[in-house]
Amino acid sequence: MKKSVVAAAACIFVVGCSGEPQVEPQPGEVVVDGTTHAADSTKCGQDEWRLRIDTIAGPTESRAYLRLDGETPSVDGVTFSSPEGFNGTAGDGVGSAEVTVAQGIYTISGTAEGFDRAKPTEKRSAKFRIEAPC
Repeated sequence: MKKSVVAAAACIFVVGCSGEPQVEPQPGEVVVDGTTHAADSTKCGQDEWRLRIDTIAGPTESRAYLRLDGETPSVDGVTFSSPEGFNGTAGDGVGSAEVTVAQGIYTISGTAEGFDRAKPTEKRSAKFRIEAPC
């Protein structure tokens, strides 16, 4: 019994036993169409060469997937969801997105294609920037 308790404690301490990255939420910033939202939460998780960044900034949520297997990181895709505003995506031939890294802060910027909740039948573009400390 004592050995299994020690083994379970070691498992929780070393890897979290879930397979999911255990990363504390960090602050950050999301800018869509010139409107800046301070992030309530930014979570970063890496699986081999792929980094996922989830950001909640007021009513706006974003998710970015980055590739880390080259000399410099690249963007696989970015999505935005807001019950009050813009919903869209960039990457994989839609819109544009690029990423830079300086002092542990990933800055993802570009133009997303999507729509506003108020006018869901009208497609539009929106410039964006995400700053995520990972």
